[in-house]
Amino acid sequence: MKLYYLILLCLLLALSGGSSLAQPHFPLRVSDDRRYLVDAQNRPFLVHGESSWEIVWMLSNEETSDYFAKRAAQGFNATLFNILPDSHDPHTKNRAGDEPFQNPLDFTTANDAYFDHVEWVVAEAGHHGLAAFIFPCYLGIDDSWIDELHANGVVKAAAYGKFLAERFGKYPNILWILGGDRDPEYAMDEQMALAQAIHQYDPDHLITFHGREHSSADLFHNEEWLGFNLTYSYGETYSQCHQDWHRILVKPTLMGESGYEREANDWRYGTPQRMRRQFYWALLAGSCGHFYGTDFWDQKPGWRESLDWPGARHMKIAKQFFDALPWQMLVPEFEKKLIIEGNGDYGSNDDYMTAAATPDLRVAVLYMPVARHLGLDLSFYPGPVRARWFDPTTGVFQESLQLENKKYVQWGERISPPARDCDSDWLLILETTWH
Repeated sequence: MKLYYLILLCLLLALSGGSSLAQPHFPLRVSDDRRYLVDAQNRPFLVHGESSWEIVWMLSNEETSDYFAKRAAQGFNATLFNILPDSHDPHTKNRAGDEPFQNPLDFTTANDAYFDHVEWVVAEAGHHGLAAFIFPCYLGIDDSWIDELHANGVVKAAAYGKFLAERFGKYPNILWILGGDRDPEYAMDEQMALAQAIHQYDPDHLITFHGREHSSADLFHNEEWLGFNLTYSYGETYSQCHQDWHRILVKPTLMGESGYEREANDWRYGTPQRMRRQFYWALLAGSCGHFYGTDFWDQKPGWRESLDWPGARHMKIAKQFFDALPWQMLVPEFEKKLIIEGNGDYGSNDDYMTAAATPDLRVAVLYMPVARHLGLDLSFYPGPVRARWFDPTTGVFQESLQLENKKYVQWGERISPPARDCDSDWLLILETTWH
């Protein structure tokens, strides 16, 4: 069967909701080429995450089950959350009235009742097929737990890491995220002790780091405990992914956080179009996945309604689109061999096109965030190329075009996307029709 028809069949199955993709088998590990994650059966695992940050202490068991069930039904396969409350008050209690520590200045005084509930949340996420990316000690945008971590010192930080590793290492669906919205700064020694202890006593689960708005590679790329990189940016999500791709010691990079839906933390606001742009930019820039979030990341009243916002629906379409492709084989197109006109401005506007292709060029995917005429160079192909526009808001393909193996740059031969009533972002997929 020609590759085109195989891809078309997979896309039709996935986008119709009839995908037969098997549930992942945890734990996750790094692929042999060190570019993405695979499950325990060595199947590529495209991280499609959502951010439930404060679910451990804000929601009841019943609410947590409802939350995870909804997200799993929407196609998400991962969630991230803090073990310890994200609060200026270290005595914050969960819904059952339990605090994490008897004395927050002593991490060896863990409250078993509190951590029993954390274990339940991790297990419940796994029950719904979700990988649980968990923060052992959220450092905080302001001061949160960084002061307590520093006050505990290196010995107790390491003891806390050992405690967590031995308690949670039995859950196959976990991955560890150190940090949390902040670099370690004056608590660097304690942060390192915590990371090294988790890695020593739970070597079977991957660890990464979430700091300020940059890649974990800027601080810890060469550390043995850092299994993969995580990028965090409110700017163009492709930029940090591109940087991580080029690092000499190859490690997967994951787009861990950018703008959240309906959260006005920068001038672009959290529109559904922005959610799509962040996802496709990152995936076509070499990221092994992406995390989506909403303004209700803190599980405040109204969280149920936020689960049905348009961005989540568009994320499901995005995941299904990539599931039907050999996404793990896509290599970012840095030289812009395909796009010779209409590429947009790198790093300065929201119009830049990212593109990636398999090494044999049998499949290429281009994301156009703003509609315009596009010049392509297909002259290096030995035969015709099939092109289709994909609407990321509906999951619908337009009728395919057969393009000759030549340059499309003159006005009458430029390629243009169809018109749409709202927004103007499109994906263009190119597939070879020759053997």
